Amino acid sequence: MPRLKIAVRALAWTMRTMTPPVADQSVVEFVADALAYLEQQVQQGNANPDFPSDLDARHDALLDEEIAEAGVDPILNAVTGCFAYGESELRTQAVYDTLSSCYEAQFQRIAPDMAGLEFERDSARCLEVIDFQKTLIDHGGDTE
Repeated sequence: MPRLKIAVRALAWTMRTMTPPVADQSVVEFVADALAYLEQQVQQGNANPDFPSDLDARHDALLDEEIAEAGVDPILNAVTGCFAYGESELRTQAVYDTLSSCYEAQFQRIAPDMAGLEFERDSARCLEVIDFQKTLIDHGGDTE
């Protein structure tokens, strides 16, 4: 259960704190609906939610649009990482992938083209994202 909570809270925080916010309303609405569903699963103690067919179809449609906005592709990847796809519990690799995608989404929003490791090490925002994700892991998804 903590795995799902960690992934969901990372995605929610990413959407809430991303600067600038995602402009594409279809993406914003999709992620909001996915998060509402996932938060409900967390509250119900479901450690292995399946990807509801309506959300899956919307996800596929967004991928087909090939939205060029920086950070959108990693956000869409982060959403899929929150679903168990028939596993008894969300796999550790799925949580890692979600956290990585959330970081990448934030990075794409702030980094100049071809920014490297030096930029990341010096970026207060990159360090803030890493610190938040460490806190999520250390506290099993609880941040309060």
